[in-house]
Amino acid sequence: MFISSDKPRPDLPLQNPTDAQKIAAFEPFSANSGTYEIKGTILTTHPMVAKNPTVMKPGAFVTYDFKIQGNTLLLTPKESNTVPGSNPPTFKLIRLE
Repeated sequence: MFISSDKPRPDLPLQNPTDAQKIAAFEPFSANSGTYEIKGTILTTHPMVAKNPTVMKPGAFVTYDFKIQGNTLLLTPKESNTVPGSNPPTFKLIRLE
């Protein structure tokens, strides 16, 4: 799961939210669950459950180059059959204890 924004998401009213409020609250949110495999420095994910139904279609995958530096994991998307895009961002994940 991740939020693709550098700002906090707005609160969503519990009663009768507008379409614009729903979009502002949910569009930057991404959630997937499934399996993964690692070969060398390549991580391949296979989403089975996802917020976006296209991402969980049979045979879906995303591959990433990964690098671990101390408590930091760097993930750079390489290939996907469900997520379009060029010039992908590198995700920097820091382990907190």
